[in-house]
Amino acid sequence: MALANKKITDIFNKRTGASKDAKSITDAVELEIKTKFDNGEHIEDNGMFTNLAPALYAVQQVADDIEEIRRFISGEITSITTSQANAITANTAKTGITTSQADAIVANTAKTGISTSQASAITANTAKRDATNIYVPLVCNMLNADCTTAQFVPFSDGITEGTSSTNPRNVFVAPASGTIKSIHIVSQNSLLDKAKGVPLAATFSKRTNGSSSLTPCAAVLMTTVDANTVINGTFAALPKSGTLAFSKGEQILVSLQLTGGVPTGNKNYYVTVVFQLDQSNLD
Repeated sequence: MALANKKITDIFNKRTGASKDAKSITDAVELEIKTKFDNGEHIEDNGMFTNLAPALYAVQQVADDIEEIRRFISGEITSITTSQANAITANTAKTGITTSQADAIVANTAKTGISTSQASAITANTAKRDATNIYVPLVCNMLNADCTTAQFVPFSDGITEGTSSTNPRNVFVAPASGTIKSIHIVSQNSLLDKAKGVPLAATFSKRTNGSSSLTPCAAVLMTTVDANTVINGTFAALPKSGTLAFSKGEQILVSLQLTGGVPTGNKNYYVTVVFQLDQSNLD
């Protein structure tokens, strides 16, 4: 709300010349009035004081309020420096926006939203993944392997497969608890028989800690392909007592076999087996 126009007018003034009016007095008259005020003549005359008391009281309250305003302005309001006043006047620190930016704000054309499914996923946190489990790929390539009989992939040297489950090259000792996930195979030789794919089985077996018995636990049956084409397989637990899981310290073996006995002959197999390990069990 803006400041209203003042209502008070001069009680007297000291205008001279053409601007002089009915309320104009001279310096001498003003001095005389001041002397009477300073001497308290307005309260010495009981009759006059009685008549003027209410008005004098109101005037005194106005004087007290004005004095309080003066005290507040001089003692409690923090003023600004000349340089600050100049900066305000010049508005040198202003940062503006363009018309197109203003229009974009009004239209909100730069907004980037998310879909309902994304919002639901955030609420449910369905895409979460912690760092407890890590995926570990192990390369165990096979050189000149005849997989018409089961051949254990060489976890240790990645080249010398064999049929013996106790061959040191073929055993992977689990450093932590985990699961077997998948196997990925490519051969530079065609694995087709008479231009057709044939069954290729990968079997996950393990020895429990302290045991010499090897137990098949999971497998995946794949179909062979032509040369330099990848075969991907995801392990599934065998029926009844099968499992994908293993414990720290257990001996892990994976074998490959062309279960139909074809194609015959030695082939090179590039093999990667993927495990999931529980990092909290590595300590």
